[in-house]
Amino acid sequence: MKEGAQTRVAWVRIEGNYTLPQEQLPEISTAEAQGFDESSLADDRDTILSKYFDNGFPNATVDVAYVPVPSGTICRGGRTFSIHEGEQFLSIRFSRRLALHTSGRCPAGNAGATGAPLSQQDMLESQRRLYDLGLFKQVDTAIQNPDGTESRKNVLVTTREADRYTSITVSGLNSRRGSPRSEPTSRWGPPA
Repeated sequence: MKEGAQTRVAWVRIEGNYTLPQEQLPEISTAEAQGFDESSLADDRDTILSKYFDNGFPNATVDVAYVPVPSGTICRGGRTFSIHEGEQFLSIRFSRRLALHTSGRCPAGNAGATGAPLSQQDMLESQRRLYDLGLFKQVDTAIQNPDGTESRKNVLVTTREADRYTSITVSGLNSRRGSPRSEPTSRWGPPA
């Protein structure tokens, strides 16, 4: 079996990042002179996309192109990551719909920031912080009118309060074998 020549990366370029400067882009693993690795390119593309998604670019895409470079006996090729940013969206308001028992006790800081880029990571973090309060059994976040053309979006946070449980202990007589004895029993569940 003959393996043939190993393909090496001749150069790496990132194009189309007009809003986020090069310094703000995440570091990628594809580098000049290393061996070509298809899975590494896919990971790098996802890393760049995550950065854009977290900065309010939900429609961003990244295309990866291979450009062959003639170099004699060594197989070499350049890699270009072409970013199509799309429109940046900002959150203008986090609207909360809370259950009756918790609406007065839910700290406002747990729902998210307004005026910031519409970040998927921030939405997930807000959800996690609300769950961590231990007051809710369900927390959902959604963008109001996600396909709309407005550059500022409302983020809706809907919560469902956790069930409140009480304990009831009942004492009774057990008439087995003619001897009365008290036997406590417990019932856990939502209040009747």
